[in-house]
Amino acid sequence: MNARVFALAALLAGAASTARPAAADDARPFVLVVDASRAPVDGIVHVHETMPVSAGRFDFAYPRWVPGEHGPEGPIQNVSGLAVVAAGARIPWSRDLADLNEFHVTVPAGVSSIDVDFDYLGSKDGTYGEARLATSTILAINWNQFLVYPQAADIAKTEFAPSLVLPGADWTAETALPQPARHGNVVSFAPVTLERLVDSPLDAGTAFRKFTLLDAGGFTNEIDAFADRPAQLELDRAHLAGFRAIVGEMDAIYGARHWTNYHFLLTLSDEMPGNGVEHTSSSDDGTDGDGFTDDEGIVGTAGLLSHEFNHSWDGKYRRPADLATNNFQVPEQTELLWIYEGMTQFYGDLVPTRAGLWKAEHYRDVLANVYASEDHEPGRLVRPLADTAAAAPFLYSAPRSFGGERRSAGDFYVEGELMWLDVDGMLGTLSHGSKSLDGFARGFFGIRNTPPEVNPYTYDQFVAALTAYAPYDWDAYFKTRVYAIAPHPPDPFERLGWKIVYTDRKNAAEEQQQKHRHALDARYSIGFSASDKGVVSDVLAGSPASKGGLGVGDTIVAVDDREFAGDDFEDELKTDEHTTAPMAFIVKRGHVFRNVSIDYHGGPKHPHLVRIDGVPDGLAAIVAPHRSP
Repeated sequence: MNARVFALAALLAGAASTARPAAADDARPFVLVVDASRAPVDGIVHVHETMPVSAGRFDFAYPRWVPGEHGPEGPIQNVSGLAVVAAGARIPWSRDLADLNEFHVTVPAGVSSIDVDFDYLGSKDGTYGEARLATSTILAINWNQFLVYPQAADIAKTEFAPSLVLPGADWTAETALPQPARHGNVVSFAPVTLERLVDSPLDAGTAFRKFTLLDAGGFTNEIDAFADRPAQLELDRAHLAGFRAIVGEMDAIYGARHWTNYHFLLTLSDEMPGNGVEHTSSSDDGTDGDGFTDDEGIVGTAGLLSHEFNHSWDGKYRRPADLATNNFQVPEQTELLWIYEGMTQFYGDLVPTRAGLWKAEHYRDVLANVYASEDHEPGRLVRPLADTAAAAPFLYSAPRSFGGERRSAGDFYVEGELMWLDVDGMLGTLSHGSKSLDGFARGFFGIRNTPPEVNPYTYDQFVAALTAYAPYDWDAYFKTRVYAIAPHPPDPFERLGWKIVYTDRKNAAEEQQQKHRHALDARYSIGFSASDKGVVSDVLAGSPASKGGLGVGDTIVAVDDREFAGDDFEDELKTDEHTTAPMAFIVKRGHVFRNVSIDYHGGPKHPHLVRIDGVPDGLAAIVAPHRSP
């Protein structure tokens, strides 16, 4: 019995002596009505739920560990006005003092169902879906935010009959949930398991367009796009062809589907926060309002949709066993996210390149940026990559400051991307070109067409499958690069005919990213990063900036007697290449100003991938469209 199963068995055994959920032979679904009619006005959603019960103590819970969010992110803080009614009379409830998402009631004799009501107080602040609810034209529904369920229930066996009250009859609603029925501004669905319900978010809005990407052989795939304004929904034919190619490229990799009707639920908004959460038959995506209409916006949208789409295979259908809990209160163990998210980051960037939505030069720039960033993290000298995955439940909410010292949840994504590119190159070398990561992915994550389901695996099973595909000591490979301290990230480039160099010129992807984030990145030269207004977010240990006394939280006011301007700092670095005096900074912390002297004369440094003469271009083969596994 693995740790997940043991923990769940213990939970159920402990609950059995106290909690009394609906009888096992009670086939009645939980009836859920989510009234979001006023959400665009005041951000409040009213929830009414009828729950089958038996007399006696009954424990119910608000979902805490939501699949895909990799942490106890269920926004219990947004639940207000909880009321429980039995046989027309209100009954008291109490909150569990150990698990604050759990509630206890005593059901009177003769009562077979209770009504639970609460308000969800929407917010534009926070992480994941808790920050996404409504604008005047868009509504985003993550069902786990708007329900409670028996504390010890198996989510794969507990059924809900959901319905949603929309803000108006003119609002269009889209979701992967089957059998919708529309009556005015109310949309209802046939009963589904709680697992399927939470795996099927819903978007709605008044500015909407559907873009069909696939309709053949009983399968459909579409982008359901909702925007602040209709003009933001204009997607030209060339880019639409690229999104269709993403579907084709994923098919070429996996050779099987675990969905019948896939929905890219996409919000294009400068008001609603962005998002990216995976689901088996859909993805809950959000990007800026220019995500369809601007070339840089298209690049970001393509990477986002590709990443979340890949999760239908890697993360949803095949999932690490310790992430495949069958109760939302059971803590997830996230150590294998370097597979789940790392390989998805690899394909999430590679597939838009194969589909033509990313240029090969952009893809190479992204890889160069990833390598440079990971290679300049002091935290990697004390913290292995595996620990960034194991610590994901709190690293996701960690501040950006001290990112290099701390390491971040992003590390197992992007360093994972480098490692899986390295594995792809090794597979080609070991097999003299006959095998690739695509071939392994097809056999491990594709397998065969299935309906939405979860097929868990362990680390040992994963390594055994990779070894069977291409004999090699893969356990030692991963133990060295993932589980041990690694002074440098994996370098997949040399065997593919490329190498990292640093020049005084920003690569295009780096410039685009810094412009989007309003950031200044001088980590590879003087050793700090900051906003374009001069607020320092990281100072690398041992760097000239660190030795000179610059600190996280400082605001740079002036450099070399000139007022600081983020756009001009590169020129300051170039000027100081030809001087001997230290760079003179005036910085502010709170109400106190101080002088900081930094002895650096190396000029700007930015990463690039350049070809190695005489070595075949293996990277070009990897990015080629419709690659044979």
